[in-house]
Amino acid sequence: MKIKMIACGPISTNSYVLCHGSEAVLIDPAEFRPIHQFVQEQGLVPQAILLTHGHFDHMLALPELRKAYPSLPIYIHPEDKALLYDASQNGSMMFASACALSAEEGVEDYPASLAFSFGEIKIASYPGHTPGSILLELDKDLFTGDFIFKESIGRTDFSRGSPKDMQESLKRFVERYYAQADSIHLYPGHGDSTTLAHELQFNPFLDRITRHMGQ
Repeated sequence: MKIKMIACGPISTNSYVLCHGSEAVLIDPAEFRPIHQFVQEQGLVPQAILLTHGHFDHMLALPELRKAYPSLPIYIHPEDKALLYDASQNGSMMFASACALSAEEGVEDYPASLAFSFGEIKIASYPGHTPGSILLELDKDLFTGDFIFKESIGRTDFSRGSPKDMQESLKRFVERYYAQADSIHLYPGHGDSTTLAHELQFNPFLDRITRHMGQ
């Protein structure tokens, strides 16, 4: 399986295309043209769109992708579903042109996992940046959205963000993956990819947790 990262959209969001044979899964599509161009050039057939949360910069391409692929399922955590239909809630009215799905467009709630030809993607809830922020786990590759970045974490001062939820999520995340840190790769919604081993050492928000583990 190949992971193609396309930094695009008005604030350079990392959109990902997971490719295996002719199959493609799109994660956080931020801009239609570069994503669709890559899919077309590679002869790929999209199977699903997976959203890490509902902020505008992770879903701007949805209306055009739905026109291009009418039956393509879109998955999001139910806590963030309303953001896809409301430009004032998803932030697009403040930072870009208003973007929202029409009321007739259906969106799926995430199950515990999704199976594709290249493997199983597990979905885990990590609220804080938004109530419906999730992490996508594919073997040792984690797509973290705006939960964790290289040496930083997602903001919690936007509408519906929660510093308390974020701290609880970070602690649970570290406890869940600490033993596998040397083999875990993180693919965030902005900036460079990284490893969990690096973040445990250089990310102050995670280092603070590990220093207090076992106390």
